[in-house]
Amino acid sequence: MENYSGYDVFARFQQGDSRALSSIYEQYHFLVELNTVVLPNGDLGKELIINDTFLKAWDRRTTFQSIDHFERWLKVVATRASISRLRSLASEKKKKEGVSLLFENFESPTSSEEEHTILHQRLSRCITAMAPISRMIILSAFWDEKSNSEIANQLNLTVNAVVARKSRALKFLRSQMINPGF
Repeated sequence: MENYSGYDVFARFQQGDSRALSSIYEQYHFLVELNTVVLPNGDLGKELIINDTFLKAWDRRTTFQSIDHFERWLKVVATRASISRLRSLASEKKKKEGVSLLFENFESPTSSEEEHTILHQRLSRCITAMAPISRMIILSAFWDEKSNSEIANQLNLTVNAVVARKSRALKFLRSQMINPGF
């Protein structure tokens, strides 16, 4: 590969020279990796973020006003992508913890069909225990897929009342689904 100065490589990169992209990648890979350092080692998302950052840079190559602008852009994009990945990992962790909370009081089912049956029975008991108006709102919203305004018309309530009651009903369901004594 030919050896160019930093500005020459950058100019060729902006013109669409794919060899210059390889040089840019080699030169700035470490900078981008430093801005993904918050991600856990071994996380495949880290390498994806690095590669995606350079693909985005390639798509935007004509918009960079200078090498400094390009370097700042790389740092910002890599940092934002890393933060997004961390949020995603945290969300996945919370979901896994929530699911484990639901199942910690059950014996380990042998199939996903049994898991589904157990959850369905538990949900049915929780819905049956709800106040009649709340039960109607939940069933209309989630089983009949009606909008809040349709439910409000059906039950002679305001839309705000339906939203408030649905929120309280969902809170009740969550608490009852997690409650091991139910």
